[in-house]
Amino acid sequence: MFFFGGVNPVKFLPSDQMRWFDEIIRADELALEQKLLALPTVNKDWKVSSNTMNLSCAWLIYAIHVSKALTPQQKHQGMMDVLLILQYKFFTSLLFHYFRYPAKPEVAEATYAALSDKFTIKQVGTWGALFKDRAETILAKDSPHMKNGTLLNFDDDEGAQETQDAEQLDAVVDVCGQQFLVGSGGWLQDESCLDLQEESRTGQQLKAD
Repeated sequence: MFFFGGVNPVKFLPSDQMRWFDEIIRADELALEQKLLALPTVNKDWKVSSNTMNLSCAWLIYAIHVSKALTPQQKHQGMMDVLLILQYKFFTSLLFHYFRYPAKPEVAEATYAALSDKFTIKQVGTWGALFKDRAETILAKDSPHMKNGTLLNFDDDEGAQETQDAEQLDAVVDVCGQQFLVGSGGWLQDESCLDLQEESRTGQQLKAD
C-alpha cells in the first residue's frame, strides 16, 4: 500500500522508456512516433492511445500472440509481462498526477481501509496482484480482445483500443485519490486538495463525453 500516495515514491523514468525501445522494441522512438501519428486511425489528440510506447506494447502483445516460435505457455507469460510493464507505466504516471505531496504511512493505511470490498485492490490485497488480475482479464478467452480477434488481427484502431482498456486502472486510482482526501485529516494543503478534486471532475467529464 505504501506506493499509494507517495509514501514510497515509484517512478517510470525516461531511462526506462529508452531501455524499452533500445532493448525490447529495437527501434528509434522518434522515427516510430512520426510514422504512427501519420496513420489515419491514430488520433494524436488522445495522448494515451496515441502514445508510441503504449502502441508498441499493444503491437508486441500481438507479435507474441501470433509467433510460431513460442509455446502457448511462453506466449501467455510474454503477453503478461508486456501488460504488466504497461500498467507500471500507467500507475506511476497516475500517482504523479494525483498525489503531489507524499502521504504519511498511517494516512495511506486508513485510505486503504476505507475502500469498499467491491474494489479489486481490496479483494486481491496488493497492487502487484491487481496488475496481474487486470492483465489476466485482458488475455482471458472471453475478453473482447480475444473474442473479437484483436490480438489475432492487429490493426491501428484495435491497438489503440487495447491501450485504452489497459488504462482502466485510472478509475481505481481516482477513487483512491478521493478517499485520500477524506482520510488526510487536513494534512494535505487545501489548494492541492482543490486541484485534485478539479482534475478528477475534469477527467470524469472527458470520459462521459
